[in-house]
Amino acid sequence: ICSRQISGMRVLRPGLIRTKRNFSATIIPMADDATSHRGWQQFNTDHPDFPALYHKLFKLVPKLICETAPAKVSDNLVLTLMEASLPDFDDILLLCSSDRLWSALKLLRSLYERTVTLKYLAQNKTEIDAFLEYDAVDWQEILSGIEKQYQMTPGPEALKHVADKSKQIKSQFKRCKKCGLPRQTWTTLDSQSMAEKVGLGYLHFECFKLPSKFIHPTYFGADQVSKDQAAPIDNILKSTHILTLETVLTHQRYFHSDPIASTDVIDVIRDFLNTWKFSKTDFGLAEHAQRAGLVFVPDGLKPAKNAEIE
Repeated sequence: ICSRQISGMRVLRPGLIRTKRNFSATIIPMADDATSHRGWQQFNTDHPDFPALYHKLFKLVPKLICETAPAKVSDNLVLTLMEASLPDFDDILLLCSSDRLWSALKLLRSLYERTVTLKYLAQNKTEIDAFLEYDAVDWQEILSGIEKQYQMTPGPEALKHVADKSKQIKSQFKRCKKCGLPRQTWTTLDSQSMAEKVGLGYLHFECFKLPSKFIHPTYFGADQVSKDQAAPIDNILKSTHILTLETVLTHQRYFHSDPIASTDVIDVIRDFLNTWKFSKTDFGLAEHAQRAGLVFVPDGLKPAKNAEIE
């Protein structure tokens, strides 16, 4: 029996295709071919095995969570971050299957940042205390907002405890070396630097910079959406596939000191390579790849692809 509750988890059934809802067509007259851009149905035609193979990987994440008994605080944090990504895995697939591609792209940034943070903390356990302690700052902001908006407080003793802890934590964080202002988060690293440290820097443009143009009110983002331009579904789903696989591999490295400790994990790596053929990363497998029967060929040696399965 799973000791951790995986609540509200939906499962995308293989081959699910939903009808596109083009809301903009009710406001702006569209050309006859305005909805002919590449969407879920065309993607499924090109990658017919993807729904079933990704579904197998998706189910592996809660399976690993349920099979793992946390022995210390850091263990629980790793499992909590993994569990927090489950709705994002599911929602991105659900949005893509409904051809709500811009929404899926925006959600991709959230998933990317959490996966980068998960990998960084799993690899740098001395940073875990700072991450957890900064929670007091977030709680103070939330409680202050509730008090201002709804005139509700948790009680003077609890409020004082959170305020004192938040003040203490803020005093421990140095000012930003670039701007001189107090740091607004638990780490001195920016998103790009942290991603580079954990081997996910190559996804920073597709999973952070590009989605940011649509999360924030930029003219670029507004112009693309108003023209009913298509978001890159292949990039969105391949990135989601990578981040899901990275979550599984992080679990294996953290709890077993071996990224391919499970045959299930070897299977989902093979599934990824069978689906996409080309990979910009060897997922940090290095010498472990040969044990799994995998050969990653560097760029330039075989121009058609850089990852093969023996």
